[in-house]
Amino acid sequence: MIVMKKTGKKNGKSIFGWLGSASGSGAIAGAHNVCHALCQGLVLFLALFGIAVSSTALMFLEDYAVYFWSMGLFFLLISAYFFAVRKQGSQKLLLANSGILLAGIPFRQFEAFSAAFLAAGGAMIAFSVFLYLNERNFLVFGNRNNGGRKNGKSG
Repeated sequence: MIVMKKTGKKNGKSIFGWLGSASGSGAIAGAHNVCHALCQGLVLFLALFGIAVSSTALMFLEDYAVYFWSMGLFFLLISAYFFAVRKQGSQKLLLANSGILLAGIPFRQFEAFSAAFLAAGGAMIAFSVFLYLNERNFLVFGNRNNGGRKNGKSG
């Protein structure tokens, strides 16, 4: 008989968190505007140390946008597997990473629909952030502990 030792949730969540971060990073690299903003940020960061770089020095990464996006999709699928089969991870994190991937679709065949993809992906990300903040009681829609009554008193 083989007995598997149950590992703590921390190990599963750290793996899931890493895969989710990799998914989001890969998707962000596929979006031209976000990629452009990241490159500008890197140029600004280097300028703080006195290193002057042309803002087009990192433009070669745009040729690999499809590969970065595909990598993000691959990691998202792995994360979804961990969530569905092993019950590890966060549904909100999956929703946010799916929104990032949807917003950053790099294929020219879908260029006419890029605004719709950006809006749908942004809505998914915003809803995920809303769910997270609501769960952490940053957004209070009634008091959950006492059925919406103030001070826990009825009447």
